[in-house]
Amino acid sequence: VVRDLLRCAERGRGGVVLVEGEPGAGKSVLLRESAGEAAGRGFSVAAGAADRVGRAIPFFALRAALPEPFAATDGGPHDLPGAPERWVSQVRAHLEQRAEANPVLVCLDDLQWASPATLAALRTLARELRWQPVGWLLARCSVAGDDAECLFRLLEDDGAVRITVGPLGVDAVAGLLVEAFGAPPDQGLLALAS
Repeated sequence: VVRDLLRCAERGRGGVVLVEGEPGAGKSVLLRESAGEAAGRGFSVAAGAADRVGRAIPFFALRAALPEPFAATDGGPHDLPGAPERWVSQVRAHLEQRAEANPVLVCLDDLQWASPATLAALRTLARELRWQPVGWLLARCSVAGDDAECLFRLLEDDGAVRITVGPLGVDAVAGLLVEAFGAPPDQGLLALAS
């Protein structure tokens, strides 16, 4: 699914892949591996993550991934009417400029902690940049009823693809333990690792 997203961006069309799952299921690893593959294919990669503390800062995850468009407005009045719209417009212009040179992949993790302003910006940007070579890889921990779930549903309605990362099966866990330790695990270790 992620490689399809990259191929679409290479052909000049944007897209969105949504990744969700329980904590520790491998979402962040998937994003890192995807960013690495995209960079190897010549993409301009922007990666960031939301966190609990950053939720109080508008556009925290976008600022982490794309500091350049925010630098021009830092130090200015952020609470003026229209400021969020200007920031979204600046991010859009920045991504369009980057996409002129190379396809872009934006990877944002832990969106269950993102502020409502960040989530609204992501919905707007994904929609407005769908005809640009900009791919979005967005991840969140599965939490019923959070604002990120609402964003994921809206993006899915707009054509995004959702991937749910589940826990590894017992056989896969046993295989990892054999690979790591060179011997089959006993039931206690297998239960702990699972």
